[in-house]
Amino acid sequence: MLGLLVMCLPESNNLNFLSKIEKLSLGYIPIKDEQIEELVTRCIKLRALDLKVTSINNVSLTSIIDNLFLTLEELDVSENNSIDFFKLMELTSMPKLRVFNYRQLSNEDLKCLTKEFPHLSINVDDLNIASATSKRIRRKGGFWEITAQELQIFEHY
Repeated sequence: MLGLLVMCLPESNNLNFLSKIEKLSLGYIPIKDEQIEELVTRCIKLRALDLKVTSINNVSLTSIIDNLFLTLEELDVSENNSIDFFKLMELTSMPKLRVFNYRQLSNEDLKCLTKEFPHLSINVDDLNIASATSKRIRRKGGFWEITAQELQIFEHY
C-alpha cells in the first residue's frame, strides 16, 4: 500500500509529506504487518489511525506501540480477529490514547478495560477520519466536514 503510494508520486524519493500526516484511515484495505511497520515509522505524527477490517495482528500492534506511543490519540482495530487481549492491554496504556475501538470485545473484557483505563472512550466514538467508506460522505451539502454547494454549470445534463 505505502509502496504503491510512493510509486505514484512524481518524485518518489521525497517522502517528507509522510512525517506530516496526523490522521489516516486504512479501514477495509488488506494491509500487511510490514506495511504497518513502514507506515508508523514514517508517519511519526499520527494522532488518529483507523485499521478496522484490515487483518492486522499482534505484530502490527507492537509496531504501533513502539512508534506512536507518545502521539496516538485515536485507534480503531475492530474486526481484526488475530489480536489477543493482552496486546490490547498494552495498547490502552499509551499515554495520549483517548478513543479506542475493538468492537468484538466480550462484555467481560470491555468491563475490565474500562475499569483499568477510565480515561479511554472504548467502543463509544467512531473515528472522525476522511475515508471513502465514511458514513459522513454526503452527496448534497458537502462531504466530510466540508460544506459545499452544487454548481449548475451543465444545465442540459
